[in-house]
Amino acid sequence: MNAALIDLHVRANQEGPLDATNLLTAAAARGLDGVLVVGDHVAPQLTELEEGAPAVQLYAAVEVDTELGRLVCVPATLDEWFNSNGWNELPKGEAGFEGDAVVAAFNERGGTVFVAQPYDRDLKHNCGEDAFIGHEGLSAVVVTSSPRHTTSNERAAAAAIAAKLPGAGGSASAPEGARFGSVATLFPKAPLNQGGLITGLKSGRFWPVEITNSGRAK
Repeated sequence: MNAALIDLHVRANQEGPLDATNLLTAAAARGLDGVLVVGDHVAPQLTELEEGAPAVQLYAAVEVDTELGRLVCVPATLDEWFNSNGWNELPKGEAGFEGDAVVAAFNERGGTVFVAQPYDRDLKHNCGEDAFIGHEGLSAVVVTSSPRHTTSNERAAAAAIAAKLPGAGGSASAPEGARFGSVATLFPKAPLNQGGLITGLKSGRFWPVEITNSGRAK
């Protein structure tokens, strides 16, 4: 089975369903094999794929603010609980959702949760910095969100090491954004579906990469 380059943090447009065909076309042009479409505090909505769309895998997740920082929550299946935002009933605190409750809920349902880039303040989300260190049940930390943000990437990598978590790559960009396709996560075996992505994330066998303008990973 071939390896795969997946952008693990592609933000969906919440003003309406994301055009899935255009997304896959843009992803293929950047050399990506898959994209994790992430809704901001709401399950992402996508249009139906048109015939002849590129063979790029689509996965779905939701990102929420917690006292641990911004967490990306990946469900094992796109069931009613996820698509109808049943997770929105989880306990909340001053910083948003209670992080440990979110992690436990998604893990108990066979999913997984990882930390969005905790130091890149250009992303305009709750950056918990190293607040997640010492909390169990997390599968990764996004340590590369843009090739241009060397300092924040280095700080995120150091925090991931301290937390004994693998690092991942995710642009935290909409498909039309400048960051989209500039970073990704390299999986040695391509996840063929949502469940396969969960398996890959829980294995810890993946690496953050930057993608050049020619579509090559480094």
